[in-house]
Order: sequence, then structure tokens, then C-alpha cells
Amino acid sequence: MPAAATTTISARVAKTNITLGSSVGVSGTISDRSATRTYLQRKGGRGWVDIAGMSVRNGAFSTTITPTGVGIYSFRVRSRSGATVSSTFYLKVVATVADGTYRLYITDSRDHSCPYGPLDGRTLTVRGATASLKVGATLSGPVTRSGSNFTMSLDSTDPTWVANLTMTGTAKPNALLVGRLEFGGVYPSGQTGWVCDMPFEALGPQVSGPSCARSVIERVALPAGYRWEDAAPVCTGTWAAARTRYRSDEVPSSEVLRWNGKAWILYPGQCTPRFEAVIPAVVYRYACWQD
Repeated sequence: MPAAATTTISARVAKTNITLGSSVGVSGTISDRSATRTYLQRKGGRGWVDIAGMSVRNGAFSTTITPTGVGIYSFRVRSRSGATVSSTFYLKVVATVADGTYRLYITDSRDHSCPYGPLDGRTLTVRGATASLKVGATLSGPVTRSGSNFTMSLDSTDPTWVANLTMTGTAKPNALLVGRLEFGGVYPSGQTGWVCDMPFEALGPQVSGPSCARSVIERVALPAGYRWEDAAPVCTGTWAAARTRYRSDEVPSSEVLRWNGKAWILYPGQCTPRFEAVIPAVVYRYACWQD
């Protein structure tokens, strides 16, 4: 008798590169036409794990996945018994500049001496291929995206004022932009000009929200002598505020936390006036106002 044919599985993703928050299709075929189900697997720290079951019709299967983090994902498809697996295929997920409003966060001391500054706390608006920011007049211009990298070149919309703001950097998870900016132009006299060059962060609309449970917040280490209070935190997007207490003080204090894409971290100096334009109002009020 002839030997039984060996079962094979072929599988792939529709795109090998996507941006965080996007979905992508997975499809393939199995040579065993009697097969009714296959399983998509992802490789993690503990080996291969099933993440989706797929019905098989006439040897074909498909599903859609939406990754929740950035990085390079390894996938394969197995048969119902696990005796047959496909070759490994890969998907790269990158963060990108999302549409929405961002608050500029600049700690460089040069920001306060820059003409028409400071830029810290100002609102950057991104809509598709265009970004804008109001500083003196409105600056507006194109956004160029290349994976997680970006360039924004914003020119003054006021014909009587020559100015340009160029921002280059990288988009991080949870709509955090990090990079350098160059803000320059010509004074109204037309005789001289200025250029300011400094690093920046821009805190924008969240892409995937972290858990704001008290049990999660309490995992963050506090300075010596402080402990977390037994009270629910106040959260919005990637910001949180929670009550703390120093030793045996009668009056509690508070901490502001920021989600960095992997964990909650303390946001030092949060109640100085300059941060009121950066931290969402509900969080700033809870942490910094004494009711």
C-alpha cells in the first residue's frame, strides 16, 4: 500500500507590519480535507500558547487578531491533535502618532527663555496628516509618519509673522511622543530672529488603558516613611492620583502617577503650578487641592 500523505499547514498574516490598535487577518490552509478545526498559537515566555480556534472549511481557515502591545510577535498554526504545525510567521507592531490632542511637557530650562514661550503645557492637535499648535499665532503643517517615527513641520498661518516649529521623534505606547523640537522665526521688526532647540514629550490620548485598581496602584514603591491610604484612586486615561500618608501624620497627602506603557510610575513635583496645564484637571484637583 502507498504511504499515507503527510499533513501540512500553511499560514500567514495579511500584513507583517501594523500600528498599535489595528487589527490584522490570519489565514491559511491545511492539506487534510477532513480537518474541521485548527488553532492559532503565539510564542511567549512559557512557549507556544493557543490564542484562537479557527473553523476549517474545504481546507481553509481564517481569523482576525488585535495585538495589545508593541513588539515582534511569533505565531504558528497547529492541527487539532497538535501533530502538525505550520512554519513560524511574524508580525511587527509599532506605536504611531494617533489623532487627538497632546499636551507638551518640556522640562528644559531654555523653554522659559525662548521667545513666545514657554511651549510647556501648550496643546498640539493632530488630525490625519496635519498638526497645529497655537503660540502667538497658530502654527500648522504636515505630519510625516514612518512606523513609530514622525516629523511635524508647522509654519505660522499669520502672513505677518515668520515662524516654524519642527518636531521629530518617536511615538511610544499610550500616545506618548518623545523627541526634539526646533522653534525659530523672525521678530516683527524683520531685523533679527531666534532659534530654540530642546527635547520634549507630548502626552496624548490613550491607546490602551491600564488597570486603575487600588491593588495595582499600591504595587508602586513610595518614598521612605510613606504608605498608601485605604482609599480608591482617581484615574483618567493614563493618569492617576491616590492618597498617601507619612508615618503618623493626621492629614493625608497624595501622589500623581503616570502610566508609561508598562507600569505606573510616580510623577514627582506634580503640584507645582507649571504642571496644572499638563496633568488632567480631575487628577490635579484630587492630588493638589486641599478641600
